[in-house]
Amino acid sequence: MRDRRHHPLLGLSTRAAGLAVLGLCWLCGDELWRLHGATIGVMTFLLALVTFLTASAGTAMAVLGSYLFAEVEVSRRWARQPAARDHPATATSAAEPRSDQRTQDR
Repeated sequence: MRDRRHHPLLGLSTRAAGLAVLGLCWLCGDELWRLHGATIGVMTFLLALVTFLTASAGTAMAVLGSYLFAEVEVSRRWARQPAARDHPATATSAAEPRSDQRTQDR
């Protein structure tokens, strides 16, 4: 099966969606600017939150495109480890062998 993350249409559509989200950001920011000097209420803070989130998401989508979905290599230190079956206080790290394993390896 083909990897769809590298399809050229995905990159273009992601960038176009990012520009659309930035347009929504522009509208929210414009409305927020019109409220300047008015009483600050919950709607003002929600509008500021939506403006910030749409600016962040839209910029990431417009700049990165399909690379937004690229896989990255995680070092072994930060990779997910299998769940410990023991109590969390007595569980040992997967990177550090237990004392009985150290003696068997020698």
